Amino acid sequence: MEKKTKMMFVFLCVQVIHCPAFANTWSIETVSEIKSLVGSCVVLPCTFDYEGHDVASFKMSGSWHTEAKDPEYIYHTDIKKIILSFHGRTKLVGKVGERNCSLEIDKVSVKDKGPYCFRIEITGVNSYSFMHDCVSIDPQGSPESPLLFAPKTAHVGTTYNVSCSARHTCSTHQPSLKWTGISTEHTVYKDLGQGIWEVLSTGTFTPKSTDNVDLTCTAEFWRGKSETSSVSITVQTGPEATKSPTGNEVDNAGLGDIWKVKLIPEITAVIGSCVVIPCGFQFPGDLKVHSMVRRIWKNNKGNIYHNDQTQVLDSFKGRTKLVGEAHKDENCTLEINEVKTHDKGPYWLRVEIPEKDNYSFKEKYVTMALKGEPEKPVLTYTQFAHVGSAYSVTCSVRHSCPTNHPTLSWDRTDGETIVHYKDIGQGNWEVSSVLTFTPLASDHNTRLTCSAQFFKLNNPQESSITLNVKSEGGAVGVLSIAIPVAAVVVIAIILVGLYKWKISRLNTEAN
Repeated sequence: MEKKTKMMFVFLCVQVIHCPAFANTWSIETVSEIKSLVGSCVVLPCTFDYEGHDVASFKMSGSWHTEAKDPEYIYHTDIKKIILSFHGRTKLVGKVGERNCSLEIDKVSVKDKGPYCFRIEITGVNSYSFMHDCVSIDPQGSPESPLLFAPKTAHVGTTYNVSCSARHTCSTHQPSLKWTGISTEHTVYKDLGQGIWEVLSTGTFTPKSTDNVDLTCTAEFWRGKSETSSVSITVQTGPEATKSPTGNEVDNAGLGDIWKVKLIPEITAVIGSCVVIPCGFQFPGDLKVHSMVRRIWKNNKGNIYHNDQTQVLDSFKGRTKLVGEAHKDENCTLEINEVKTHDKGPYWLRVEIPEKDNYSFKEKYVTMALKGEPEKPVLTYTQFAHVGSAYSVTCSVRHSCPTNHPTLSWDRTDGETIVHYKDIGQGNWEVSSVLTFTPLASDHNTRLTCSAQFFKLNNPQESSITLNVKSEGGAVGVLSIAIPVAAVVVIAIILVGLYKWKISRLNTEAN
């Protein structure tokens, strides 16, 4: 057999034995849902990685498509492949070669809910759609009002600090903040994570007369929508009276680099159930010798948590408490029970050390994204079970109340279950139950159901699969042998044909 024919034989044999299509690992970081302002823009944050190859950036191309069975492209390098309703509205804001797959959608419509999934193609190497990590959009008809913090009363000749902030999800077109009534201002932009950004403007004002001071702050968003917040400050004559530390709501603004709080910008909660807001803070070292550290949680109307229940707003009485290691100075984690439709926030922490100092973290606040019902559990399993062999199915569900985890149960009682609890970050938790059992032939085509019962909710969430049980020597065993054998037979026929053709050609040339 000639050298080229032998090489072809070896190549074909290797292709039968080894297929590298799934040999490498894909990973992606994005969000499952993000809010957007209708008529404005939104940026879906996204980074990915591909382990196994050092790939030149020019060989990479990225696209975004719908989650449907027959997906449609909302972004593609070939504009002809993009569906008409997204023409001219989408673009990548990073470089795919640098593993950045973030997407901007402009002129957001109420129909742009998604989910949308990222797809990467590497010329001559591989391609992959991240179908399990798609992003849904929650279109909002109007923007949130900016948060304006200022003293309720002021004194003539005294200078006061004020701040105004607005959150958004379009980092490529930051909103602008415009003041009336202040003399100076400074603006900064912060990435709060999860696709959420904040623009913060700080300034000062000094009353010159006893006339009330009216301050307004207007947040102007990309493509025209705006929202305004205002406050009227009562001005008094004479120097400002000395206040006890606990009475000072403006606090020590100059100590912001010493007083620190760790707080997520937004957390998802299910109406009627509970939510835990993770929180930690730091305060000046010389104050830590004092054992009495009071933690208070506030909203725009007053206290939502206080160790003195008489100082808690009626709508929050009996529903809030500190959780975790509450005796530790640095802990401020809050649980809210029986979540209501009006519990959207914003909420922030205030720390008081009686007769010593205090601080309100007004510019570090958390809001809640409220859902009418919890997520359904997700079932993970292999396609086939085999009679007489142990078979495992995993049921998992995410939530945001680790003090009262959802309870997972199965409609099958003849197996063993192992339950795991996992902190997946940003206030989200996952509980999973692994059911292991030995299927019988009679289990074929029967349903297996996992139920998730959430705290304080009446109706459980359920997910099911249909069992596909195979007997020993059944169709799966036959196919697993028949397919490779058939492939080898076909290759052998081709090679014999090539060999006969080559011999015939050599004989012809000899004659």
